[in-house]
Amino acid sequence: MKLGKKCLILLVLSLSACAVQPDAGSEGKCNLDCSSTAIGSASGIGIKTITTDYTLNCGAVTTPYSLGRPVTVKFKIYNEQGGDVFDPGADDGQFNVEIPITNISVTPEILGVRDACATSTDVATVSGSAGNCTVDPYEYHGIVTPRAEWCSDSCGVAVVEYVPVCLTQSHEISTTLMSGSATAVDAGTHTVTMETAGD
Repeated sequence: MKLGKKCLILLVLSLSACAVQPDAGSEGKCNLDCSSTAIGSASGIGIKTITTDYTLNCGAVTTPYSLGRPVTVKFKIYNEQGGDVFDPGADDGQFNVEIPITNISVTPEILGVRDACATSTDVATVSGSAGNCTVDPYEYHGIVTPRAEWCSDSCGVAVVEYVPVCLTQSHEISTTLMSGSATAVDAGTHTVTMETAGD
């Protein structure tokens, strides 16, 4: 019985080793290709943040201004069903793993004040001049990640970048992702606190 258990461990380890080999020509990098994607569903697909929440110090603000550089938020797209993988250290000899899913189309949903003028023209129509821009559709204002990159890469990671605005009062900007009926909730929402001195 013990011999059979050891053989099973070796088999799983050898299969796992094969599974983590990089794609041919990728040089170990996570490749992004959104030319052929699928829309996620609520059944079995999980979305959660990889980037932890943090605070950006705006200093003393008398007039609102753009931070001038993007905030990067990374999400993991994975199979919630995972799979039972043998673990000799676990009480039941098994544990559940999150298997990354590649080429899942995503849509960012960001709540908070961002720099409309920084919006990528690949994402929305931008009109006006610095400090006074309008964006259509407005919900995408401030997003600089091109729409052609709105999907999970070969490592199951999706990235959203936007340019925030510092206001005269501290405020929060929250980011989540959606894919079809699959929506990131709880662990899937990232928050940046834009802190104004003296507030």
